[in-house]
Formats: sequence, structure tokens, C-alpha cells
Amino acid sequence: MEACYRISTFWKTAAIIGTVVFAVSTIGQIAGVTLADRAALREKYHWPAKIPYPKDDPYSEAKFKLGRMLFFDPILSGSESRSCANCHNPGLSWADGRPRAIGLTQEPLPVRTPTLLGVAWIPKLGWNGRFRDLESVAMTPITAPQMMNLPETLLIERLSAIPAYVDAFKDAFREAEINLREIEQALATFERSIVPTRAPFDQWINDDRTAISKSAERGFDLFNGKANCAACHSGWAFTDASFHDIGTAKDDDIGRGKLSDLGKVALCIQDTDTARRCTAGTLYA
Repeated sequence: MEACYRISTFWKTAAIIGTVVFAVSTIGQIAGVTLADRAALREKYHWPAKIPYPKDDPYSEAKFKLGRMLFFDPILSGSESRSCANCHNPGLSWADGRPRAIGLTQEPLPVRTPTLLGVAWIPKLGWNGRFRDLESVAMTPITAPQMMNLPETLLIERLSAIPAYVDAFKDAFREAEINLREIEQALATFERSIVPTRAPFDQWINDDRTAISKSAERGFDLFNGKANCAACHSGWAFTDASFHDIGTAKDDDIGRGKLSDLGKVALCIQDTDTARRCTAGTLYA
């Protein structure tokens, strides 16, 4: 009887172990990703080796420090009451935590403030991608009447009247006079240095197997497998830096369509009873 009990216990134990082994071996397959695939997928989530500074605006410590000074200085606004950090607050993930940005008159603006975290790796900037690089972004909020409302000429006059800024620009650019291009490059250099901190997920990607839970690992398999989240949310920053129509736009909010001839015609037709005027000067002319 005792021998039968031992045999029964042995087979029950073997069955449990077999079930566990089978479950572990098939979890990845259920998620659409085998355990063998996971290692290859992890390679796609490694951080870039360095920040990509452009050849025509390379990094320098003097330029970085100057850009930081400018970024936090309200002298860059017409009223001298708003700095870049008013909207891009370091304490709010370099954004403002609002559904829409707040303008100079405390009225909501059409779009929300984007974070600057990892902005160095974003190939097209602005909510509709109209900016080709960080250097081309800087003067838009500074000069926009509803944002910082400071004309370019007055900006240069103000900075040129402050000895500390004159010296800082000379250290960074070796030029006799301050100009707009230098302001753009200094701000862009500082903004490219704004990167996220490492999360437990990043530690796991870098071979710390205890950094995330087993449940999170299975979530990673689903994310890259059957759920197909990685089709858009890919790479170390979890974005493909592209533009997608997710069906939430209203009225004249057509995203990048505003930059195309077709989009311009569509918006124009909304405001007129004839399409003839709208096609003038476009690809239909």
C-alpha cells in the first residue's frame, strides 16, 4: 500500500512539473512571440549610444551653457514674464501637464505642449511635423504674439545690452555680434541634451533579469507579438516618430494635411462655396 502511495505521489509530482515546464515554454508562443525571439526583440530597445548633434551645429559646453541660460530666462518674452520653461517645465516632464498650452493672455492654444524628453531623436517636429529640426523651431514660440510675443530685432537688442550674454555668445560662437542663428543653435544644443532617465525596463533590456516582473516580461511578448503595439510604439523611445490618424480629429484639425496641397484645398473649400479659388496656386492650377 505504501509503495502504491509513493508511486502515485511520484506521478502527481511529475505531472505538475511537466505542466509547469509546458506552461513556461508556451507562454511566449501564446503571446505570439517565442522565448527564443525575446532576446532578438530586446536588442531593438537598446538606447542610442550618443545624442545626435548635427554637423552644422555640433555640441560644445559653451553653447550648452548659453542655451540653458536662454531657455530659463524670461527676457525672451515681450513682457519679460515668460520663459521657455513656462511651457516646458522640467518638473512636468518638460511639458506643462495641460490638455492645451496656455498662451500669453491665459487663453488655451490650439495644441498641447509637447515634451522635450528625447527630442534630439525626433526627425520631424511640431504637431504636424512642419519643422525640419530644433534650430528651426526656436523663434516660432518666441515671436508668436499669442506665446512669447517678442520681435526678433528686440530680442537681439536685449541680449546685446547684457554683458554676460555678450561674453557667453563670444565664448560659444567667436562672433562679434549676436545673431538669430546663434540663438537658435544655442537653444537647440541645450534642448538636445534633455533625455529621459532610465526606467526598470531599460535595466531589464541591459540584462538585469530582476528589474521587471515575469508578468511584465509576458506583457513585452504580447506588446511585440499578437497585440502588435510595437507596430507604432517601437524602439527605445516607444515611438516610430510618425503621424497617424487615430480618428479623434475634429473640424479643421487635419494634422499634416495642412502642409499638403490637397489639405490646403480641403480647408479652403470649407470656407467658400466654390473650389475654383481654392485650387489656384496648387498642384491643380
